[in-house]
Amino acid sequence: MSDEDAFLTGIASDRADRTRLLVFADWLADQGDPREEFVRTHTRLLDMDGTEPEFAGLDKVWNRWVRGRPSSRSRRTRISDRWLDAMCRVCTIADVNQYTLNGPRSLLALTQAKIFGPRDHLDPTPSLRLNLYRGRAGDFGSPFDFVAQTVLTDLREDPFRSREIAAIDSCFPITRGRFWQSWLGHLHQLREAPPLPSPEADYPFLAAQYIDGGDNNHGLVATYVNDYFALTWSMRE
Repeated sequence: MSDEDAFLTGIASDRADRTRLLVFADWLADQGDPREEFVRTHTRLLDMDGTEPEFAGLDKVWNRWVRGRPSSRSRRTRISDRWLDAMCRVCTIADVNQYTLNGPRSLLALTQAKIFGPRDHLDPTPSLRLNLYRGRAGDFGSPFDFVAQTVLTDLREDPFRSREIAAIDSCFPITRGRFWQSWLGHLHQLREAPPLPSPEADYPFLAAQYIDGGDNNHGLVATYVNDYFALTWSMRE
């Protein structure tokens, strides 16, 4: 196992360990590896909820590394699937492969769910629906189990079963700040916002991901050490 693989394996096993990320960034700097910028940016964004003045600029840098399509001249700076699975994705390629082969687990854990229809919104739109979820991490075998039993049950099109592994590219990672900006943005559009969790969680954030459900159906999920959060929304004609 190379030094890089050893770092990524360690990061994947404990995403709450910010110190390991900074040590990895120092190691990359010693190698003259430009991906040092991404690791340091990623580490800072893990603890930002999107309200900080510097968030927008850092989020732009992060997305350029994570979602940019490299040219032949910049191929060395691309964040690979190995990196994304270890550091950023909620739904890893291994999760998707297993789910595609075996389907969701039969055990359904309880989640705190809030469902809102068109009449609940300040500016009602026909067939607008918003679902908010919270689940205890210990009740699920993995973050993907939570996704399969919440987000994927809401979306009209299950991207991981209908389009298989190719969907991993459209179900891209997002930052903590992006997740909470969307969550709070939806709450601000409701006539009566529910007393659900805010970004000020006192336990470490791990990862967040957008999930494309097709036909104007969308899902977001965020994982913390103790809790999982998700929201889905759709606007159907």
